Amino acid sequence: MKKTKISSGRLTRLARKEIRELKGYEIDNQSCSIKLDANENPYSPEIKSFPKMSFNKYPECQPVALIERLSSLYDADKEKILVSRGSDESIDLLIKAFCKAYEDKVMIFPPTFSMYEIYAKIQGVKLLKIPLLPENDYEIKFSQIEKDIRKTNPKILFIPNPNSPIGKTMNKDNLLEIAEKLQDKALVVIDEAYIEFSKEKSMTRYLEKSDNLVILRTLSKAYGMASLRLGVCIADNEITRILRRIQAPYSIPAPCYNIALECLSAQNMKKTGRRIRIIKDERERLSAILKNFSFIDRLFESNTNFVFIQLNNPLKLWKFCKSRGILLKFIDNEMQGIRITIGNMKENDTLISAFREYEENPDRKKAYYKRK
Repeated sequence: MKKTKISSGRLTRLARKEIRELKGYEIDNQSCSIKLDANENPYSPEIKSFPKMSFNKYPECQPVALIERLSSLYDADKEKILVSRGSDESIDLLIKAFCKAYEDKVMIFPPTFSMYEIYAKIQGVKLLKIPLLPENDYEIKFSQIEKDIRKTNPKILFIPNPNSPIGKTMNKDNLLEIAEKLQDKALVVIDEAYIEFSKEKSMTRYLEKSDNLVILRTLSKAYGMASLRLGVCIADNEITRILRRIQAPYSIPAPCYNIALECLSAQNMKKTGRRIRIIKDERERLSAILKNFSFIDRLFESNTNFVFIQLNNPLKLWKFCKSRGILLKFIDNEMQGIRITIGNMKENDTLISAFREYEENPDRKKAYYKRK
């Protein structure tokens, strides 16, 4: 693994002045046999589900053992890793640290993950939307956005790769060019929530080349730990130091990161690898069947654990499936379609049966209102 280079301070200067000058909440991490500094209760509740775990002491601010495991998993230096409460918290921290309210700007490329916009609005940051276009194969090239960037000077660009809700993997050379052109000017955040389902490798390996790159990963999707709410931000150590400064103390619950460590054991990782392959196989099987339904106008090729379809009146299909006990994601934005998570074989077969029923008689009113 490469050694972490000495920080030059260039990235720190991109952060808000208030954050650069902020002295974060100080916690004494020294190990002592008697710890009487944090007003903790000396007695822990006894929980049958976790008989060996104590709950009365605050957890580590950043779980050291989990970071060591993630460092190996993602092939990234430990100093470059920040564990957060899902990737959502990393998005929030980045905007708070680098964007001043009512002055700085964030650039997104719809259709995209909705939380980029939500956190920008919460922070009072202006949003710049550059839509992905079908004539450009939903790709982002610097030549296409250069004029907008020069005119608006965004502080952060958020790009999910693979994209959600489309499921497309972006061209890495285009993304690298954007990062290189924006050195010392902006952070380019690549959200790799679904990268494990793609043929492409993570862009973490390019952090040394473009230190304004920020990579977001999650344990919620491929690793099946959505209920633990654990995300990972991988970036130059200047950036992670700034984010640690504003992250709430003790924000990662000890039960969550201890369970995650067990889930990431060598034995469980073999199971995870097999399950990822099964999900990808099911994605291809479901996609092949969906192509045969006449009411589907377009099925997007996916590199994720979902597929996206476009059709006339997608809300109608969404309501029909919900009446059958199947909840899909209605995408009510520029794309207007339905996002379908890849379930297990039984769940996917049930969905296929519902689609067949819908195609045979899509206008039956009792299908929407009378049947439960």
